[in-house]
Amino acid sequence: MNRTIKRIVVGAGALLIAASLTGCRYSGYIDGDARTASTNGAAYLKSQQLTDGSFEVAGFPGFETPDAVLAIADSAQAQPGWSAAQARAAIDATTKGGHSALHALDDFADSGIDAGQAAKIALLVARPLGISSTAFDPDGDGAVNLVAKIDAGHQVSGAYGAFNATLYAAIAKRALGGVPADTVAYIQVAQEAGGGWNFAGDPTAVQAQADIDTTALAIQALAAAQVAAKGYEPDALLKARLFPDMFPLIRQVQIATDFAKGPVARLAGQEVPTWDDVETSFEGLIARVDRAIAYIDSV
Repeated sequence: MNRTIKRIVVGAGALLIAASLTGCRYSGYIDGDARTASTNGAAYLKSQQLTDGSFEVAGFPGFETPDAVLAIADSAQAQPGWSAAQARAAIDATTKGGHSALHALDDFADSGIDAGQAAKIALLVARPLGISSTAFDPDGDGAVNLVAKIDAGHQVSGAYGAFNATLYAAIAKRALGGVPADTVAYIQVAQEAGGGWNFAGDPTAVQAQADIDTTALAIQALAAAQVAAKGYEPDALLKARLFPDMFPLIRQVQIATDFAKGPVARLAGQEVPTWDDVETSFEGLIARVDRAIAYIDSV
């Protein structure tokens, strides 16, 4: 399927669930259609693995491998709750040339990564797989403190390097302790007049124009910061309604993911997978979005 169509469908769903973001992920495929789609998607990802264990088919180190690791780990979950042991076992068992993705990421971390790259590894790999973010060392050849790498990248402007790196750092900081106020302000002032964000973080849209990926990530970063700063009760947000006769956030996310997977399945000539609406937490909603993305990527 055309990658642009996928991005639009996934991006639209991401925008609707941004306010529910936390630093954790949760999984568990409890219906056959979803598990089949997930298994097929994971098989495709595994077929793209390179001989160093990575998934960097686009040629940008640290860009695709963390996402592939989380997706394969997610597909390996055998129950509604997240098992780091199952996640780690799935990644250890996925090898090419005798190397797993963790070997590639260990080498990448050892090579001198920036704050954004460290944040992505911490958020998408270390935490879900039960690996220390302060002593990341899958190969046992010398630990790297990902949290220190993130913190070292914090600049007086609030940025953590490139704009995308700043967004990942903000989301990771939510999970690892709290998002700095100057980082929140930095992200806010980068918003274009039309409401979106671009990869350059340029509010004038001269260097680049707003795109779905960056806008969705920016909203997630701001939502993560506000959930932490204002101390909202998670249950209150989950039950929140924009208007009295509207569905609460939980149901809105469920509907958004249904709308995301439905058109993709029909365009591909496949039966639309059906999922039970059983989510009751932020983690569950994020997992549902992950499931939708995994399905779309498998088509």
